[in-house]
Amino acid sequence: GFLLAWAHPTDRAPGGLGECLEIGREVDTFSGRADFEGKVRRYLADEEARRAVSDAGRARVLSAHTMAHRAKTVLAAVRERFARA
Repeated sequence: GFLLAWAHPTDRAPGGLGECLEIGREVDTFSGRADFEGKVRRYLADEEARRAVSDAGRARVLSAHTMAHRAKTVLAAVRERFARA
């Protein structure tokens, strides 16, 4: 689905939202009530723009952020930890 998230200063920092999804293309953010209301109005009025963000976000999640991806990350960390022990 379409995701509009509250902007946070760490979004564009390592480990932030922007590392997982491209802000403005795969997810959008807002930074206050007026910005939120404006973006809600814009995206409700522009189905094509809303669908583009939704589709791009879904494609990214399926290509890089599934439970299988997370399991591989966890297993790699466990293997690395035990290799050093």
